[in-house]
Amino acid sequence: MRPDVLPSAGWSIALTLPTGYRLRELRQDDAPRLAELAAASGPYGWSASKFGDALAAGNVGWGVLHDAELSGSVLCLPSGDDWEILDLTVRPHQRRRGLARGLLAAACRAAHAAGAVRVLLEVRASHQAAIALYRGCGFAQIALRPNYYPAASGREDALVMEFRL
Repeated sequence: MRPDVLPSAGWSIALTLPTGYRLRELRQDDAPRLAELAAASGPYGWSASKFGDALAAGNVGWGVLHDAELSGSVLCLPSGDDWEILDLTVRPHQRRRGLARGLLAAACRAAHAAGAVRVLLEVRASHQAAIALYRGCGFAQIALRPNYYPAASGREDALVMEFRL
């Protein structure tokens, strides 16, 4: 899949990356680097085995690389009319450069090319920066999942958001 070649007219998410960054499809051997990226971003990231299993099961994703460093990634579960973003992570020191927006665009464009009609995701209710990013890209909240995520003080709610293709 080449999400970078889909037309951009009418999309609220532009597939652009800063100079020096490139997008490539994830491979199963990326699992250790994906786990390291997740660990650098917070305490509840996926393990290498979970990433490896997800990629082996047919999930798809893209990484943003800067030189040899994996700066960010998105992993999706394609499922007919709906695609779900399972994980979106950008390295803390690489944030606020448009990488997450570019990864969202790659996921949404690939979903559209595959015939999906919407892209779904869950986000921690306390993660205001991510919520603002998703809303700014055209995602809208459609549900609330109480006590969905582990948190330092027990459990935390998740917002379920969708982007209509």
